[in-house]
Amino acid sequence: MVIGVDAGAISSQDERLNVGVHRVTRELLKHLSSIDTSNTYRLYSFSPIPKDTMKEFRANMINISLTPSTGYMKLRLPIELALHPVDMFLGLSQALPLGVRNAIGFIYDLGFLHQLVARSEHIVTISNASKQDIVQTYGMKSEDITVAYPGVSEVFQNNKAKAVNKNPYFLIVGLLKPGKNIPVAIAAFTRLLKQVGRPYDLIIIGGGIGLSFTSQKGVHFLGYVPDKELAKWYKGATALLALSETEGFCLPAVEA
Repeated sequence: MVIGVDAGAISSQDERLNVGVHRVTRELLKHLSSIDTSNTYRLYSFSPIPKDTMKEFRANMINISLTPSTGYMKLRLPIELALHPVDMFLGLSQALPLGVRNAIGFIYDLGFLHQLVARSEHIVTISNASKQDIVQTYGMKSEDITVAYPGVSEVFQNNKAKAVNKNPYFLIVGLLKPGKNIPVAIAAFTRLLKQVGRPYDLIIIGGGIGLSFTSQKGVHFLGYVPDKELAKWYKGATALLALSETEGFCLPAVEA
């Protein structure tokens, strides 16, 4: 069987975006390639998937880069699937190309489109909370939704080393976007410093696009950090902070 996969999430060359859907997609494909050697997977992307990432998959996973990226989901990918049909399609990025059949849509939170639910034969989501949201919001039958928790890299499971930091610290990890409530976390941290009377740091790891924050005492933005180093920051933290307004599944909490 030939299985098509929207793997655009792992094709970005911007390391700041290697969070969320990128991490879920990468771990899912890595484990699929190790347990399913009988099927062929076509990994569609709007730019070439980095060679280091493709090395994590077996030979039955082939990257098909569709350029230019303009019109990827509405034009380029539908044409490719019409010319070279697949037996099943996995929409790992909460979207499906026009005209696709035998599709399984993946939903991570309520930031998805109604079209994905309407056009999917089945839905895979990452928590029971998200499943309940889909049933209540779109009236989809519970039996047509499967909950599959995201995989976590072995890097976070086997690490025992702690990051070296002068002060004890709280940690925030993820893509720095408005819904993550970073300003609220910084304000709460500032109040904490005044109350406890001892030094603490707030370490914020993750990329942000088009966002800027005012410099605050004890607040440190580290940007993108490789997984091996991130595991050490998790290990040494006093606590991990997660203040998202909506979250289908908090992957950093599991990694920690």
